[in-house]
Amino acid sequence: DTQHTNGHTQMMTDGVWHPFQSEHWLTSSLDGTLRIWDINARPVGMDQRLPCLHVLKTVDARNVCVGGGSGRAGGLHPCCCTMAPADGKMIAAGCSDGSLQFFFEKARYQRPDRILRKAHSEAVCSVNFVPHGGRNDFLASRSLDGSLKLWDCRMLSGERGPVRSIADLPCLEKTSVRSSPDGLYLITATGELGKRTSSSVAVFDTKTLEQKEKLDFTGRTAVSLAWPRELNQVIVGTSVGEVDMLYSPHSSKKGALHFVGKRRSKKPDEPGES
Repeated sequence: DTQHTNGHTQMMTDGVWHPFQSEHWLTSSLDGTLRIWDINARPVGMDQRLPCLHVLKTVDARNVCVGGGSGRAGGLHPCCCTMAPADGKMIAAGCSDGSLQFFFEKARYQRPDRILRKAHSEAVCSVNFVPHGGRNDFLASRSLDGSLKLWDCRMLSGERGPVRSIADLPCLEKTSVRSSPDGLYLITATGELGKRTSSSVAVFDTKTLEQKEKLDFTGRTAVSLAWPRELNQVIVGTSVGEVDMLYSPHSSKKGALHFVGKRRSKKPDEPGES
């Protein structure tokens, strides 16, 4: 039983830090569970392994936790996970069957409190809460079905469906969706590997999902994204191992601004240019 193991029993699929408690973090795995960890927990066993604090089980249509890569043998696993940035009291998991499963903070976690079983028709590759006046009212999800959807966390219902959605956005297994620090915009990558299709980072208005900007990444595929509040810069990981930093010279802080327009300093023993 995964409830009685100290850690994951299969490969991890995602991980995020707690928004306020720097010693805590959340992970998801092919074993069908999410786990909350504490770096200060007492190690156990001869190997002195760090035990998890809580085990959160994602469940299939039979309400059973059956992990398994790519859903083999009817298994289901969380592909991605996130914690509510306003207070950390809600956890969302995007799963291999296309479902979104939500856990509310409690003394003892176990099974999901809400499940949107048919949120997507294929595996969910990214989930991200949208900041909104210090609350966790909205969640964006990205899926291999090529869609981007926005959900109202105050009214989680499969019958009600998403608040907004947009289709025909090809993506990869780890394609991200992220929100701007003020919650006004959503960004996601588009494109596929091995195909002669253009790749881009698209910017959408959160309220309407109207596309506001499209940044071309010809010759490589944009995959993972981050938009940290501390920097106010978009960090883009690509399929060729490069990282791009998109910044504003007016509103961004630190990050890329530390080295933009500056030359690399030479070491004392480095010969000068001929």
